[in-house]
Amino acid sequence: MDMEQSEAPKPDDFRKKIYEEATTHLGKLMENPKDAEANLELEKLNKQIKEQNLKDRLPQKDLQNFVIQIPTFAANLTSKL
Repeated sequence: MDMEQSEAPKPDDFRKKIYEEATTHLGKLMENPKDAEANLELEKLNKQIKEQNLKDRLPQKDLQNFVIQIPTFAANLTSKL
């Protein structure tokens, strides 16, 4: 296996911009892991990522690449409360 196959995919500028937008909403979840508005906004951002993944013709197994793992993030915050 060469280095290219073992490296995790890196987000491009489009996805990095989405992550910057997500920061505010993730901060709101840090304050309140059940914040419905923050969750909704993060879901919208994930939809944009998924749509871009389709446009980029990622293989089916990779269509979830780069999405924000909202349930995992919220669960980790809830477990620390």
